[in-house]
Formats: sequence, structure tokens, C-alpha cells
Amino acid sequence: MQVQLVGLEEVVDFRAAELTQWRWILYPWAVVEDVGQFIRDMEPPATGGDEIRQRLLDDYGLGLSPSQLRRVLHFNRLVPQPPRPDSPAAGSRDGGNGATPNHRQ
Repeated sequence: MQVQLVGLEEVVDFRAAELTQWRWILYPWAVVEDVGQFIRDMEPPATGGDEIRQRLLDDYGLGLSPSQLRRVLHFNRLVPQPPRPDSPAAGSRDGGNGATPNHRQ
């Protein structure tokens, strides 16, 4: 499918839709990648999730929920995230990796 912005000099022989105003198309992974780069570029580096969220809001006008921020941090491997309280790993002694403690008998 091709979309053409009205007013462009180039004429196509087929168009699915005609736009009269510019629109951004955001792919789900682009948000994670772009916000991750914004976080990496912070100077001085942010010290925690609350500060990251506030600086993203102040600097870029981006309001992220805590779960959205966790997703960005996880996929960008920016900050090790502790297990969520509702995850099986949260209360386990093995850290959630399936290992069993080594006991001497």
C-alpha cells in the first residue's frame, strides 16, 4: 500500500489513501528503541525509575507508566529489574532460574 501526501511533486499511478496532513507511523519496537536511547543520552545519568520518568516527561513530553518504563528498561538492558511481586521468581530462593540450593548432607 502506498500513501501519498498531497502537494508532493512526485505523482504515483496508484494510491490507497490521500493524506492532507502529515502523520507519524510508530512501530511498537520503535518506541522501546527511541525511549531507550533517550535514557542512555541523559546527562547526568538518571539514578532511578522515578527520575527517568520525570525527565522523560520534562525533556520530551513523554509520559510513561511504570509498566511501560519497565518494558523499555528490560528490552534495552539498561537497569537490572528485580522480579515483580506477582512473578513466581519473587519469592523463590533460587532467584527464579530453576536452580536448587546445594545442601551438604
